[in-house]
Amino acid sequence: MRISIVHPHSVESVSGSNDILIYTGGANAYCKMLSDLGHTCELLTLHHRNRIEEAIHVEFGHKIIKFPVTLGAKFGKEHSISLLQYLWKNDTEIVHIRGYKQYNIAPIVLLLSLKGTPFVLHNLGGPKSYYQYRHSLLIRMFLKLLNRADMILSVNKQELKELEKVGINPQKLKFIPIGVDTSLFYPMEREKALQHLQLDPNKIYLLYVGRIVPLKGLPFLLKAMRLICTKFKNVQLLIVGNGDKGELARLKTMARQLGIVQNVVFVGHKDRKELVYYYNAAAICVSPSLSEGFSNTVLEALACCTPFIGTMAHMDGELLQDNTNCLLVETGSAQQLAFAIQKLLDHSDLASKLAQRGYCRVVSDFTFSKIGKELEEIYKSITSKCR
Repeated sequence: MRISIVHPHSVESVSGSNDILIYTGGANAYCKMLSDLGHTCELLTLHHRNRIEEAIHVEFGHKIIKFPVTLGAKFGKEHSISLLQYLWKNDTEIVHIRGYKQYNIAPIVLLLSLKGTPFVLHNLGGPKSYYQYRHSLLIRMFLKLLNRADMILSVNKQELKELEKVGINPQKLKFIPIGVDTSLFYPMEREKALQHLQLDPNKIYLLYVGRIVPLKGLPFLLKAMRLICTKFKNVQLLIVGNGDKGELARLKTMARQLGIVQNVVFVGHKDRKELVYYYNAAAICVSPSLSEGFSNTVLEALACCTPFIGTMAHMDGELLQDNTNCLLVETGSAQQLAFAIQKLLDHSDLASKLAQRGYCRVVSDFTFSKIGKELEEIYKSITSKCR
């Protein structure tokens, strides 16, 4: 099957980095899942920096085409005429659009509908309540666009319930989480990970992995660190990732003001082959997100059998269960984060049990092969109706 996965965002609007694997990591994962199953898969995305189309090949073996942005610079408002032209001329059998809450999907959806190409829309963020706004013109137009899709997928079950409330056909709605590559993320001896990263074996490492943007709630984690450092003098927080330069500068200033500069290291971006060492070196992986869909970080941490602490924003209703395979706290609470961190540092047996349960759940139900086969079945069911 010929499959086009559309990631309708530019690198500059997402992370500010030129590394295509950072801002389309999830999309590349889907391409790899489907390529491994024998399908011809391509990733279509956007960029600002050059005014010509640029096709490249990456290690996963599928084609990536970056199309220049014609109009718009902010996230979700980037439009590319050359992308639309490509989709019109291309003979792909099905198009998978990642994200549907952005303005720039409208012309893509209308073009594919006019052409008659089957397509799915995939929500990757947290749920939104549409019912209370159902009479607004904007929401009515949005729902009409969604109804044009052959299938609507979401990484969050609550989002699907909200769509059903406003009249979207439930037979079009399907829960599809992201998957994790267990050949890249797996448990290893902590000593080996520490040695590889040249980290001090006498220190306790907490880990954050993700974009550095306000929505991730990192100020609350820094405030929690100040509380933790009063009891654990040898603890250090490793912040892995990049993103908003302004937010990064604010966090560094905040760390100085809190007096925890020596306890916080801004590591920057690390590729996926290096991340496995960070997860295994960490005593705990912490995600203080204020809003979340279905997090790559959660899957990667649990696949490495690393204890995980998140917020209620991670309540996807499927993977994480508080006090069963993780600890979850209220969003925006530094005190609760600090309490949960201290609880796992003080009770290593509990941390180990939570991590082991999380690991078993992930390798059982959230691997690339399992999610890839689910996607394959969805595509086949759609294309068979269109023949």
